[in-house]
Amino acid sequence: MHGTVKHATVQLRLNAMEKPALGTEISSHIALVGALSADQRERLLQIASACPMHKVLSGTIHIQPTLTEPI
Repeated sequence: MHGTVKHATVQLRLNAMEKPALGTEISSHIALVGALSADQRERLLQIASACPMHKVLSGTIHIQPTLTEPI
């Protein structure tokens, strides 16, 4: 029988490093409610790590500020 996720919550915490050059750390805590095996929980964690936003936030980010005229 396959388990079912009844409820999931994700809590993120932003931890700025003392030295900006060291970057920023984001702690992600995922809570899954439902009758899931350890393998299913691990697979869901793998899927969460492969989502597009996780990839954006864990990659190199370059910010290019520009001035524009007000709309």
